[in-house]
Amino acid sequence: MSNSARIGAPGKIHADPAWLVRRLAAVWVAAWLGMILLVGALTIVTLNSPAALTAAPPEGYGKAVKLAGEPLLRELLNYQAAEINGAMLEVWGWIQVGLSAALFGVLLLLSTVGKVELGVSLAMAADSLLLKFVLIPNMDQLNRQVATAEAVKRLALVNQHYQMASMSFFISQSVTLLLAGFLLVLLLRRSRSSHRGASL
Repeated sequence: MSNSARIGAPGKIHADPAWLVRRLAAVWVAAWLGMILLVGALTIVTLNSPAALTAAPPEGYGKAVKLAGEPLLRELLNYQAAEINGAMLEVWGWIQVGLSAALFGVLLLLSTVGKVELGVSLAMAADSLLLKFVLIPNMDQLNRQVATAEAVKRLALVNQHYQMASMSFFISQSVTLLLAGFLLVLLLRRSRSSHRGASL
């Protein structure tokens, strides 16, 4: 009898599907956090690359930069960087909408999490929709305006709007990071407590 109890004990720990769902959701959120940091880093690198390339061009391209003219070449590279960022953020916006919608659906339908976890995941979904349909299109449009504007205009109103859009994007992603971190802590804490309860 003691042997059967020992054999059955491990199965009892993992018999609760809600525990597995919470673990899966925690991995999901952790991966999302990593992707947010990666996309943020790629965005910064892409926007800073034109200035770095024209200021210190690769060996063998210095003469070409002088012939084309550094200001003109920088304008072209700025526009290209804006196009790359726009395409990347467009895809990233859809990915975040999909991640947030699927996460909320999984927590709502397949887990036993409380209202706090559901509320946090719903807030993440709302922030993803705001990012995809408001902030990213606005930022993309301003990216292109800044990339093709003359130097004087760039330092004026267009640049101010661009800075505001960039700050809005940064704030939105920071809010998502904080919400995801908070949700990750809640999921891991609930998983641990459920694991202990099932093992008793």
